[in-house]
Amino acid sequence: MTIPARVTGIVAARAPVCVLFRRGPSKQVLQLLWHLKDDRIEAGQWLKHRVYDDRSGLSPDGKHLIYFAGHHGPDAVTGGTYVAISKPPYFTAQMLFPVGHTWSGYCGFVDDRRYWLDTTGPGEVKGGPYGQIKGLQRVPVPVSSPGTASPGGWREVAREVSDDHRWARTWRISLEAEVARGWVLCRALTHSVTERGPNGEISWMRHSLRGPEDEMPLNTGWADVWRGEVLFADAGRVLRMKPGAPAREVADLNPMTFRTKPAPYPGLSRRGNAKVRDWHPLDEDW
Repeated sequence: MTIPARVTGIVAARAPVCVLFRRGPSKQVLQLLWHLKDDRIEAGQWLKHRVYDDRSGLSPDGKHLIYFAGHHGPDAVTGGTYVAISKPPYFTAQMLFPVGHTWSGYCGFVDDRRYWLDTTGPGEVKGGPYGQIKGLQRVPVPVSSPGTASPGGWREVAREVSDDHRWARTWRISLEAEVARGWVLCRALTHSVTERGPNGEISWMRHSLRGPEDEMPLNTGWADVWRGEVLFADAGRVLRMKPGAPAREVADLNPMTFRTKPAPYPGLSRRGNAKVRDWHPLDEDW
């Protein structure tokens, strides 16, 4: 049985684009740029690291991606995890922030020029940031908690926090985004943290579309709203749907396989920057 690719995305708040992450096999992620006006999908760069898409962000104009990722191997520069800023649909970093753990790494954009990131936690790696992007400014982390920093007009409608014997704490958060009059996209987010094991956090989402008469579950871990439509993925396929109409398949991303592709812009590299000689997003071996 072939396991379908896992596809998630981030919709730009102002530009008609969506960054897609196609994952599969494990620790192989392809970034793509979905042009929402004409459904053209631009394949970008593969990365042989784990990308935490739920902790990443896209500038409102769609020109900069800030993402949290890691290879979880020995690395004196990043400690195994890092936050990077790149140009979609490429992972090659123009700026790199060592993190060294998975307790934080949340990041995002306030507007086109201001970004924030949280690198607090145990065992922080000293050094960095590496690289510089003219015109971008780092600002303090906004007051938020798991699930509240979601772009796209989402609003929180319910929250439950609990403790149990397996997890130190679990948040169950309900979010809603209006699609059209009488239609609402619902998101149920579960986020758990534990003090045991190498991976201290886990999150997952469920979605449904609620209409005037009933609520339809969507078989997806990612869905978002854009101009009166629902964008979502199912079994490695990218789809869009107008409320009350059948879903339309835009592309099947399952057949894609790993291939190297350089970014069309200068970025940090092992060869070009002695300070990050142990790191580059296209490295295949550690």
